[in-house]
Amino acid sequence: MKQLGTEERLLAAGRRVMAQAGAMSVRDIAAQAGVTPGAIYRHFPNKEALIERVVAEAFETLASGLWRALAKFPEGSVDRLAEVGRAYMAF
Repeated sequence: MKQLGTEERLLAAGRRVMAQAGAMSVRDIAAQAGVTPGAIYRHFPNKEALIERVVAEAFETLASGLWRALAKFPEGSVDRLAEVGRAYMAF
């Protein structure tokens, strides 16, 4: 299994902290990633940049899942709408 680099660990920790607490603290993210709080600033200029990246990647994942759901059924079908709803809820 490939070992994650520090930036990837920080992003994964940011996703977990955001999902668990709804808010992100540098200390919580660092603890989850197994690094010191100062290590975050070697990869991101500030906390907001880390949050922006976590949120942007989440929206990319959501959009990709919704497009895959749309592709399964013909335009205008109720099944297509239902599948998009399922994909959204699964996200």
